[in-house]
Amino acid sequence: MRSGSLQAHALRYAGSSLLVSLAGLVSFPILTRTLSVAEYGALSWISSALTLLVVLGKLGLQHALLRFHAEVEAGRHGVTQGQYLSTVLFGQLWGSVGALLIGAACVAALPAGGLSSPLSSGLLLLALLLLPIRVLDSAIANLLRAQQRSSLLGSYNALRRWAVLALVLLVLMAVQTDLTAFYLATLVAEFIFTGGMAWYALRGMGLSWAAIDRPLLRAMLWYATPMVGYDLSGVLLNLGDRFFIEALLGPEALGQYSAAYNLCDYASILLLTSLNQALTPICLKMWETDGPSAVRDFIDRSLHTYLLASAAMLAAGSAMGGDALALLASERYRDAAVVIPTVLGALLLCGCVPLMGMGLTLAKQSGRLTGMILFSAAVNMALNAVLIAPLGLQGAALATLAGYALQLAGATLLGWKVL
Repeated sequence: MRSGSLQAHALRYAGSSLLVSLAGLVSFPILTRTLSVAEYGALSWISSALTLLVVLGKLGLQHALLRFHAEVEAGRHGVTQGQYLSTVLFGQLWGSVGALLIGAACVAALPAGGLSSPLSSGLLLLALLLLPIRVLDSAIANLLRAQQRSSLLGSYNALRRWAVLALVLLVLMAVQTDLTAFYLATLVAEFIFTGGMAWYALRGMGLSWAAIDRPLLRAMLWYATPMVGYDLSGVLLNLGDRFFIEALLGPEALGQYSAAYNLCDYASILLLTSLNQALTPICLKMWETDGPSAVRDFIDRSLHTYLLASAAMLAAGSAMGGDALALLASERYRDAAVVIPTVLGALLLCGCVPLMGMGLTLAKQSGRLTGMILFSAAVNMALNAVLIAPLGLQGAALATLAGYALQLAGATLLGWKVL
């Protein structure tokens, strides 16, 4: 593996991430002005709940897809590519249906008046229809990552994001301005675009129900199941504060916090996504072909570059974040600017975790990965419960920073033992 491979793939992902970030920046000021602050908070709450259910629906098989791809190509499991893909995709299909039913049961069990306006049972059920589409999208994206088809994946991510955005904004500005219209437009656009990409990427692959290889599925689930806990903990670490803020401070406070957090996310996504999407497949292949020492050197060089870029980004965000938030989201959100340095620092710490914890991924130590992030998420949830009431939004930001710092410390200590 040439040392320039990361740069080549990362540049492709960076181009895609830039376009995705631009789409977010385009939609950000429109949504924060079109929707009320409370509606923007409800949008964040629904997105967080939907993300939790998508994690359940994927069954952790997105990790197994990446981890087993090189082994299947090398003939170590005695299955064809069609059997391998059928096993992963149909397994995730079962999972997405199960997650959808769990979500619908939770909505049905809510007591009358259990949701604060503008949330409603009908709106939540509509959003749940996105579950199988997003599980399929994850499967396609990770397949392309495993195949190192970064150009196609980058193009797909960017085109999909802009196509969904175009239809959503068209509906909001020309038809109806509320969350129901937002989710209807999102559902139609994602169904069309994800379905089209699935047909293109999987055509001729020999997919069929009968091609599912049960021994391979058991092996993949054995590896993947602990990763469900890992992913759920990661979502709670990233988004769990939304539920506490809504419950303790109300939807308007959640709308303000979400705007500040999203601005930080847009700022960091170019750096984080371009690195992380390219990193894992390259390290897995390098581990198989060149050995641990090559992976160590590769991670060392990558971490050096990442830290330099992160320092520059944090300085710029701390200096200009408040004015940027008021300019893009409107003055209604300026009070939330106080959390920007803390949240941005937390997100940049999170970006170090795949690098420092790569040894655990390479050694298939998914149980340790899960234990590490479970502990970090538990501390984060406890701090949210304790800090939000007295400190407000800054309490949630500090809880996020502490959680990501613990996660990075655990990844460093455990991953170092392998590499």
